[in-house]
Amino acid sequence: ICDIIIKSGILTILFSMTDDRDGKKYKTVKIGDQVWMAENLNYAGPNDDISRCYEDAPVTCEAGGRLYSLSVADTVCPSGWHLPKKEEFEILLTTVGGIDKASNELRSISGWTNDYSGSDAYGFSAVPTGGALVESHYGDFFSYSGYSASPATISGFGSTKIDTRIPFS
Repeated sequence: ICDIIIKSGILTILFSMTDDRDGKKYKTVKIGDQVWMAENLNYAGPNDDISRCYEDAPVTCEAGGRLYSLSVADTVCPSGWHLPKKEEFEILLTTVGGIDKASNELRSISGWTNDYSGSDAYGFSAVPTGGALVESHYGDFFSYSGYSASPATISGFGSTKIDTRIPFS
């Protein structure tokens, strides 16, 4: 079962997938020819030791997914999924009309501060995430922006880092 959205001539299909490792169900979205997770990955690992919750509060993992180190993020995606390459992310931005349009239309309608909420026109549901201070320096955990694999922001999304659906199929 899926939902279909047609916006500006772009077909978007919303459906879901289940992570076989822990049984969690994730919303996914097909925008143009690409399939993305429409919520942040929240896989804790077999011993709950490969990630963190923002501010070490489990409620933040439920709301915004987990924070992974770069070395873990490269390997944590469910089977059949991967971290998007810069070029794949740029295709997404182009498909929805460029970064200026994408910054509004890919952001969720809630969870943002200072009037940064978006229209979520395609069901992508980008939400703000956080970082973690580990061993007295910032950056061991990251948000993937599609432009770099380090703490980063996307121009137009505001100053809050976002996790752009780490896995990409």
